[in-house]
Amino acid sequence: MLIKDMIAEISVVLNQASQAKRDIERKIYCGWDEEDNLQKKVYILQNTLSDANNDLDAIKDSLYKILEELEDKEYQAELEELSPFRGV
Repeated sequence: MLIKDMIAEISVVLNQASQAKRDIERKIYCGWDEEDNLQKKVYILQNTLSDANNDLDAIKDSLYKILEELEDKEYQAELEELSPFRGV
């Protein structure tokens, strides 16, 4: 994977995080009516937290994958070449 591909993947992960945040907000603030009983509200909250946990796990896994590739020696030279502090 090239550095530009990694940057693109980071953008995808950031979009996933933004979407997960919007999903949580939508489910929490719009997921129930005032007439709903407490049990239904707790159920909605549990499902929302479970979905958020799954989303965060996927985001974490994607970031670890990118980090592992960046730590690969093959990319170290490319990163050093791109560094604005090269030769300083």
